[in-house]
Amino acid sequence: PPIVQGVEESALDRGYSVLLSTSNNDPERELAVVRLLKERRVDAVIVASSRVGGLYQIHREHAIPLVLINNEQKGDYTYTVSTDDATGGHLATHYLLELGHRTIGYIHGPLVKQSTHQRCRGYEAALREYGITPDPSLIAVGDGQAAGGYLAMTGLLARCPRPTAVFCFNDLTAMGALRAVHAAGLSVPRDVSVIGYDDIGLAAFAQPPLTTIAQQSYELGRQAVRLALDLLDGKDVSSITLEVALV
Repeated sequence: PPIVQGVEESALDRGYSVLLSTSNNDPERELAVVRLLKERRVDAVIVASSRVGGLYQIHREHAIPLVLINNEQKGDYTYTVSTDDATGGHLATHYLLELGHRTIGYIHGPLVKQSTHQRCRGYEAALREYGITPDPSLIAVGDGQAAGGYLAMTGLLARCPRPTAVFCFNDLTAMGALRAVHAAGLSVPRDVSVIGYDDIGLAAFAQPPLTTIAQQSYELGRQAVRLALDLLDGKDVSSITLEVALV
């Protein structure tokens, strides 16, 4: 929602309206979205999705600017506004290492998301800096949702020895992980430390309040509009990477 808000408010400030469509990564729905955008003769397209798919047709056939959020695709047609996810993963893991943890798990998000792998890359880099070889058995696959975080954390807690800390792909994953820790009769942070990613509003109201990596979600949307309209005006542009911070 903050990304959408950033897109909408920035576009309205520049005299543009926003047509919001979702595809849920369904190819048929994606083609329906493409037809709708063509019929509405949109000026530019911003894609906040793990895939571009048929939306590339709009650029190829009509030379309409195409900007991606948190997703990079090969080709001269794409420009991206993204979060420095590798640095975010490094920040999170380095923080846990500084607390003295040495057996640290990572719960993936959806494997189709580039951010999943970038955050994991930062996680592994921080471990290596402390002389720790990343252990694949400490990396669990989640789905970016609380339910997936719960299942993934349950699996990690069954490991022997279990991790003393876990870095989660996002805050929703971390919410599920917290639930799994409590369900196992354990305590956070006494038995297991948990850190999330995104800094959603609910993070401060978790029990205990969730340590997390904040990305500039609103600014991602705002910068995507600026980049799209600069492309529309024929200006020279380059992709944009936004910084993250530990909260």
